[in-house]
Amino acid sequence: MTRNSIFPRTKTIILYTIAAWLCLFLLKGSAFPAENETGKPEVELGNVSSGFTAPAKVADPVPGSGEDDLTLSANILDMSLTYPQSLEENKVYLIHTLKFRHLRFLYENREKLAEPGLADDLYAAYYTVALREKVDGSKTVTALASAGISSDFECVSLHDLKLNFAVLFDRTLENSNIVGIGVGYASNMGEALVFPVFNYTQNNTKPLTVKIIIPLYAQIMYECSSRVKAGVFTGFYADNYRISRGNSDSDSLRYQYLLAGPQALISLDDNWQLNAQAGIVLFQRLGLFRSDDKVRSLDFKDSWFLSLGLSYRL
Repeated sequence: MTRNSIFPRTKTIILYTIAAWLCLFLLKGSAFPAENETGKPEVELGNVSSGFTAPAKVADPVPGSGEDDLTLSANILDMSLTYPQSLEENKVYLIHTLKFRHLRFLYENREKLAEPGLADDLYAAYYTVALREKVDGSKTVTALASAGISSDFECVSLHDLKLNFAVLFDRTLENSNIVGIGVGYASNMGEALVFPVFNYTQNNTKPLTVKIIIPLYAQIMYECSSRVKAGVFTGFYADNYRISRGNSDSDSLRYQYLLAGPQALISLDDNWQLNAQAGIVLFQRLGLFRSDDKVRSLDFKDSWFLSLGLSYRL
């Protein structure tokens, strides 16, 4: 069975749609924050996290291509800074966020593949501004715009710039649950896409809380104590990185992965918090493209991951 039969065109379109949606909400925690008892948004002023995925082999190697022996693992470093502005007390907020990601791929037996487009180090830097206004006691409107660059940073140009926009309408129900709908625009995956947004947060079952952002993210957390929350999550990440390699047939690399597993949030004091995640990499793909035409695509077998982060919250 060939790789194309495993991942038909319809599924590929769905995955790219999810990927673009995710890239738009790369800063989702800062762009669409929850509110505390006073009505102010809860944001992370600073965050740093480091994680890695275990080595994985190609799921469906082409015989004689060198893919049989290729393995891939990734080291991921994320950093972000957020500055919230109060334009009107407890009603209108302007939230600025800068985020940086360093992605380092570690290959084994890459020389057998003879593909110079498989880059080692990739970077992404994004600036996001979100305007959040409480219309009345239960309704909130959030408008989001982000601009960023993702590439190997060897030759940065305007071709690397990505623009994303979204508008989300939230309503807090009588039982304290939150439901939101909206629309977004993203250009992260090489094609401009317009797509729907759906957000749901369940707060009326505390100490158990549920948060879902379709089709991006889901989290179920249990408050074990005033300092510790534990639960499970699943999340999808993707981005399109421009690469500058004169001896390669490709000019961009698209990396996507789907994670699922346990998560723990440990409050060190009223502001500092540790975030630990571990679990399974359910889906992982490297795609090489030339002017948005696919040159090569590699899907990898399931592996495991581990991540640890530290954040400072208001």
